[in-house]
This record gives sequence, C-alpha cells and structure tokens, in this order.
Amino acid sequence: MAGTTKSLITGSFLRTIGLAVNVITAFFIMPFVIHNLGDRWYGIWVIVGGFMGYYGLLDFGITSATNRFIAMHIGRNENREVNIAFNTSLGMFTIVGTAAAIVSLIIVCFAPYFVKNPADIVLLRKVLFVMGLDIAVSFPLRTFTAILAAKLRYDLISYSAIAKTLLRAALIVYFIGKGYSVFSLAVITLVVNMSERLSMMVFAWKNFPLLKIKLSLFDRYRIKEYLNYSVYTFMASIGDMIRFKLDIMVIAFFLGSVLVTHYNIALSLHEYSGQLVFGLITGTLPVLVGYYANNDFENLREKFMMLTRFGLVISIAVSGAVIILAQPFINRWMGANYLDAILPLVILRIVSALGVGQNSSVQILYAMAKHKFYAYMTLGEAIANLILSLLLVKPYGMAGVALGTAIPFVVTKFFIMPPYVCKLLKLPVKQYYSQLIKLIVVPGAAHIPFYFLIQYFQVSSYFSMILAGAGYYLVYGYCLLHLLLPQADRSYLVEAMPYFKKILA
Repeated sequence: MAGTTKSLITGSFLRTIGLAVNVITAFFIMPFVIHNLGDRWYGIWVIVGGFMGYYGLLDFGITSATNRFIAMHIGRNENREVNIAFNTSLGMFTIVGTAAAIVSLIIVCFAPYFVKNPADIVLLRKVLFVMGLDIAVSFPLRTFTAILAAKLRYDLISYSAIAKTLLRAALIVYFIGKGYSVFSLAVITLVVNMSERLSMMVFAWKNFPLLKIKLSLFDRYRIKEYLNYSVYTFMASIGDMIRFKLDIMVIAFFLGSVLVTHYNIALSLHEYSGQLVFGLITGTLPVLVGYYANNDFENLREKFMMLTRFGLVISIAVSGAVIILAQPFINRWMGANYLDAILPLVILRIVSALGVGQNSSVQILYAMAKHKFYAYMTLGEAIANLILSLLLVKPYGMAGVALGTAIPFVVTKFFIMPPYVCKLLKLPVKQYYSQLIKLIVVPGAAHIPFYFLIQYFQVSSYFSMILAGAGYYLVYGYCLLHLLLPQADRSYLVEAMPYFKKILA
C-alpha cells in the first residue's frame, strides 16, 4: 500500500507540475499568437479547435473501457488477459482512427462557411486536414498510455507532457515570430503530439515487457463487453462536448469570431485552473477499481470521502485565486480591451470549483461500472445548458453563455449525483452533505482576507501577484490542513511525503 500511495502522490505532484508548465507557457504564448495572427485568425484557430474537440465523440468511450479492463487485469497479474485487452482495444481504435481520417476529409469541405476569401479557404482546409490527421493517429496509440496508467506510471506520462509543452512553445515562438501563418500551428501540433505518443510506446514496453501486438490476441467476442461499458462513457462525452464546446459555437454564431477570442480567454483560464485541480485529485481510478473488484466497500467509502475533502479544499483554493486575481491578471496579461472576459470567468470558476471538487463521485461511478446514471445526467445537463445559453446569449452576451453552463451544473453536481453515489456506497446522505457544506463554507470564507489584501495593496504586477498568492496560500494550506482534514488524511499524506511530516502531522 505504501508503494501505491507514493506512486499516486508522486504522479499527482508531477501532473500538477506538468499542468503548471502548460499554463505558464500558455499565458505567454496566447497573447504572442493573438497579436501576431490577429483576433480574426486566432478566433478561427479556436473554432478549428472546437471542431477537433468533436472528434472525441469517435472514441465511443473505448478509452475508458480500455483503461478499466487493462487496470483490472494488471491488478490481478493476468498477463495474457492484459494482452488480449490491449490488442482488442488497439484493433477497435484502428477502426476509429480510420473513421476519423474520413471525417477529416468531409469537414474540409465546410471551410467556405467560416472564411470568404479564396486564399483563406485553401489555408483553412490545410489546417483542418492536418489537425484531423493528428486526431486520427492519436486513437490507436492511446492503448499504450492505458498500460502506463494501470501501472501507476503517471510520472512518465507527466515527463512526456512537460517535454511536449516546452517543445511546442519553442516552435511556436520561432515560426509564428517569423511570420508564418496559422497553418504552422497545425503542423507544430502534429509534430509534437507524435513525439509524445512515440515516447508512450517506448515507456509502455519498458514497464510491461510482456506486452505483445498480435492479431491472434484480438478477441472480437470482447468487443461487446467493452462497448457495454463504453457506451455510457460515450454518452457522457456527448454531454461534455455540448457543455464545453458548443459555448464557442454559440458565441461565434450570435456574437462573432472577435468575441470568441475574448470568451476563449475566460475559457482558457477556467480550463487551465480546472486541469490543475484535476491533476492533483485524479489518477485513483485503477486503485478504486481494485477495491471494487475485491468487494472492499469499506476502503471505497473511506477513499471517497478522503478524495472529496482533498478535492474541495484544493479546488476552492485554485478557483479563489483565479477569481480574486482575474482583474489585475487579465489586465496585465492581455490588456484592458479584454477585461470583459472577467465576468464569464468568475461565473464559470465559482460553480466549477464546487463541481470539480466532487470528481471523486465520478471516479466511484466509473470504478463500479455504474456510470450509466452519470451518462444520462450529463446529457440532461448538456441539453439544459444549450437551451439556456441560446436564451441568455442575446440579452447577456458572454456572461449569459457562462450562466447557461453554470446553472445546470449546480443542479446536477449538488442535488442529483451525491445522493445516488451515497446510496451505492451505503453512506448516509446527511453525513455527506454536512461535510460538503463545511468543506465549501470554510475554504470559501478563508478567501475574504485575500480579496481585501489584493484590493488594499492594488496588486498589479506578476511578481506581486505571485508573492501575495504564495504567502497567503501557505498560511491557507496549513490552517485548513489541520481544521478540515482528519488525522487519517494527514497520515496518508505523511506516508507519501515523509519530509513534510512536521507540517502534516
């Protein structure tokens, strides 16, 4: 257990470092790219990214099935079953990748709907094709990452991601700085992504030397079993696509591509801060699958509550910093012309802080293969999101679109999902909600002094923001660690990070 704990904490730490590197580079790269390409072409690049996001639907949830079954068989030391699961998934993904390539050729035909200049149409078609090719190739290579995740080698996954981020940033600065078009962004994306995927292949074989690629290990009879699991992940993915990708399309249609750039600033800050939280609290699915496979509900309940505590404390801390520093940061980062991104950012982060902090509930549902409920809930939330966004975009602009996302999110994550998860775990709902309220109110109230601190000193430079944030959150972390986390949680952290024993104990 000590080795597992250390692997999870190390993986969590490195994922956070990787995400921090990604966020920091993006903060410098985004204004550089916008100012070199212009609002119109950058807005079109964002729209292309939105299109590419829909390619994820072609996954059909197979990635989640692959991760679960490979983790289950590795946990049981069933090496032949691991290879069967790997090769079956590889075959399924190869078919999906081929379909993605065909879809790319079809999407290229829609370029004239986004730009009118004939020269721009040719350029946009090239961008769409290269990005589509990148997505198509990514599908079959996902199986190698599943091997590393099942072996809890999140460290290797993180190292590769960090290298990819730095390489991509360097190439963008060089080529965009030289005056190359948006097409160079697409080519750079393809090159660096392929480099990362090849490293995943090498690492997977080194960590699981018995891995084999053989047609004879493809079991067509397993396809139905995998699809029975993946279909609900697919449904949830559709919901996520509608929730997070259609916002951009709604704004593009009703408000124009220039405001897409403005909204994308809010969305980027929102997503980066969310990824930072996910990096800290995810990665436990293989362990939870193991508990469920052994019918160990006591450990499932214990880890569920612990992950909920960690998740909310961390999520509210990150979101609080983003909200309080939004005005000085965006003003410094992008300029006063982009301050209209603050309101949608605040709306998104307030509700997401609470929802992302409950990611443990989603992990439990997937570990127990009870994610059918989550799929239908997410689809319902997505439909409500779309309807509200369409109703609110005209009277309230970007803030209306953000509200359309926020309102259904609160309803599902706080009033629908928790009682169902508690029922599965045989955990009293009142016990859960009493802790939930405490975990929201105390960290939330702890941000009030930070807000007045920032306002009083009129913090405006990057250095002063970092200094104020670091100083305040060291105190915040220490106090809440002892106020909100029981001794068992702190012991878990001490086990993985003995050097911090004096602080954590």
